[in-house]
Amino acid sequence: MIKRTPFLPGISHFLKGRIARSEREKLIAQTKALADSTIGQLSRIFGTWIPEKAFECSGKGLNSRHRVFNLKTTFYCFLSQVLDPGASCREVLEKLRCVRRKNKLTPPAKDTSAYCQARSRLPIGRLAMIHEHIRRQTQSSIDSDQLYQGREVKVVDGTGVSMPDTPENQKVYPQPKGQKAGCGFPVCGLVASFSLATGIMLDWVQGVVSNHDNRLFQQLLSTFQKKDIILADRAFCSYANPATLIQLGMDGVMRLNQKRKTDLRQGVRLGPKDRLIQWTKPKQRSKLYCPDQWEKLPPTLQIRLFEVQVHQKGFRTKKIFIATTLTDPKEHTTEALSRLYFERWQVEVFFRDIKVTLAMDVLRCKTPQMVDKEILMQVIGYNLIRRMMKQAAQQYEVELDQISFKGCVDTFRQWRDALENCTHGTEKFKELLEQFFESIAEDLLLIRPDRSEPRCRKRRPKNYILMTKPRQKMDVETHRGKRKK
Repeated sequence: MIKRTPFLPGISHFLKGRIARSEREKLIAQTKALADSTIGQLSRIFGTWIPEKAFECSGKGLNSRHRVFNLKTTFYCFLSQVLDPGASCREVLEKLRCVRRKNKLTPPAKDTSAYCQARSRLPIGRLAMIHEHIRRQTQSSIDSDQLYQGREVKVVDGTGVSMPDTPENQKVYPQPKGQKAGCGFPVCGLVASFSLATGIMLDWVQGVVSNHDNRLFQQLLSTFQKKDIILADRAFCSYANPATLIQLGMDGVMRLNQKRKTDLRQGVRLGPKDRLIQWTKPKQRSKLYCPDQWEKLPPTLQIRLFEVQVHQKGFRTKKIFIATTLTDPKEHTTEALSRLYFERWQVEVFFRDIKVTLAMDVLRCKTPQMVDKEILMQVIGYNLIRRMMKQAAQQYEVELDQISFKGCVDTFRQWRDALENCTHGTEKFKELLEQFFESIAEDLLLIRPDRSEPRCRKRRPKNYILMTKPRQKMDVETHRGKRKK
């Protein structure tokens, strides 16, 4: 009979020589061998824009152990899900298993539990650090011709995103009040600011969807800088917002709120249908502002108001009124301000790119903590795509506004496999990378100024009953209706 148990386990290694490496040492060696060969080679493409400091381990506490799902691997797996809408945790895990087998490393288990736990361990502060680094790096490369008279223009608007109907999500982000219980999903309200020059999302504030956008906009004011110009729609055109912008050394260009009366016969005449009028502080304080904020506002406010006529083929001529704090008619003409305000529509395109193309419209995480991380990861993925578009525009001298965001995402998904099969740092890899950015620069949007068909069409009525009641009651009523017929 052969004994497989070592004789004197505590001191047997002194008799037999050097002890074999522990599992921890093997894992450290595997991690070093893997190097930058992360899932989908995302680190090769985005490595220069993401700081390595964000993946450093403190040596103590959470994320201090050497494991397969370290900070870097978990981040890039999460990023792969964001850039590939519809990809499940199982699919991302299988991609990682394929990459590790290709590099002759031990693959993780088939169970997605370890990856989901690793995502929950991602420090949100590290993700915020990555977002801030990408934002500063992109904004520092803005050309002077992308500014308005040397000043940066930021576009502000609000939107909402839904999420799974779990008790935790319902408690933090309840569904709209107009919906009955059991008929809707939790909704998170967002007010975000975008750079008009680069299109990246600079900052955002999350809140309950029942709160007005102006309440969240007050929290966003601290992220702006002096001499910024804020573009917004008429929902933000109150007395308090322009007054606050002036106090902070900024200016605003907004469409006049529909509740304000327009009379261009009053005020100081600056030009045809261009007046400098005076707004008086309302006597009744708005519920959106605390008493201290309301008392700091000035009693009167000078606002420039002018009329713009919009001519669009297939539609009636429309008149809109624009209110702005840029009161000098010589330095800021009505034509220049009109063109600037019409650029506000870009924020709708930005929201469409991140909500539809990257599928942020419906989140998938089931707890508020993971919802916050998912939103932050969605913003990081969106800004990285915008950063790629910016580099392609500078490298091949094309207009950034003409590069297709959807085309850039599709190009990235298809070229990622080719870059993965090429050794990093070689001449072939550099050549493929140049061709990759050239392909992005070639995918330009079509300019169709003489489009005969109007873009806005009325939607056809639905051929089914809207879900205005809980499913159980609707099923019973539908069954009763069929029996009566």
